[in-house]
Amino acid sequence: MPTMGVPERTHGTVVTRGSPSPSRLYGYVDGTIRALNDILLGLCRPLRVLDGTIRAPPTTITLPTDVVMQNPRLPLWHQTNHSVRALLLATMTPEIIAEVYDVFSAYEICSMINRRFLESTLARELELRGTLITHRLTTQSMAEYLRAMKSTADQLASIGRPVPLSELLLYTLWGLPSQYEHLVTTFSYAIPNLTFD
Repeated sequence: MPTMGVPERTHGTVVTRGSPSPSRLYGYVDGTIRALNDILLGLCRPLRVLDGTIRAPPTTITLPTDVVMQNPRLPLWHQTNHSVRALLLATMTPEIIAEVYDVFSAYEICSMINRRFLESTLARELELRGTLITHRLTTQSMAEYLRAMKSTADQLASIGRPVPLSELLLYTLWGLPSQYEHLVTTFSYAIPNLTFD
């Protein structure tokens, strides 16, 4: 005969006999809460290793009795760091892997990638802004020139460095040859009312 309040399996269905006692119910709820807490901490730990919130603990600790022992938190940190590092390396191109492969900490790998991305973004921004400033209407048609200027501005926006419309219009007017001087003069005063479309 099954115990009161404990589910009984009958051909794939769960049949509950009676109602659980309050202490047993509390035990179920408490166990469920602890399990959910462990799952949430388990999910958050990799993120905290990745952003540097959890750094590598010391390899040894000294007890109040002056006994030195291995830090019991170190294996968990190594396991989490190893998992996060493996995930990072699995998503990288071979060129980036070659740069970061010898780095042990997932946090340090992220920091290196971040610095590299920021440096390349700055270099790309300078290159694109230089293109906007120096691009001139020469042999291409006006439509091609305007598309090229808009495309460069769109590329700047895609790396998070958008060019204000008034600045884009000024660069575009400055790139026109002298035969368009009357348009440049007229449009220079009308920039707040112009769009690039």
